[in-house]
Amino acid sequence: GECPVTCDDKKDSTSWEYFVLSNTETNYLKKENMKCFAARAKLPAKCPGLLCCHCHGKFKGGSYYFTSPKSLRNVFWAMHTHLLSCSDCPKHIKAALERKKLHNQEER
Repeated sequence: GECPVTCDDKKDSTSWEYFVLSNTETNYLKKENMKCFAARAKLPAKCPGLLCCHCHGKFKGGSYYFTSPKSLRNVFWAMHTHLLSCSDCPKHIKAALERKKLHNQEER
């Protein structure tokens, strides 16, 4: 997949939001992966989503699919939580993520 944000997106988001999304890549649910998600939700094939760009969705919470407007709101927290626990995510990324989160409200 591709990174879902570009440099132009920086002006429309907080540093934390931009950083979270810059550590993901776009993805579409494939038929072979549907069994993993079928119990959680009735997701159609090719449902859009994001993967952690470090583990590529291998670890719990490393893939996120958009199933409703609410899921769009939750993507930042879901991926933030995953990145902090992802064993493939470098420590300096985790530290930067925590620093940026501290200043998120100030930037709004």
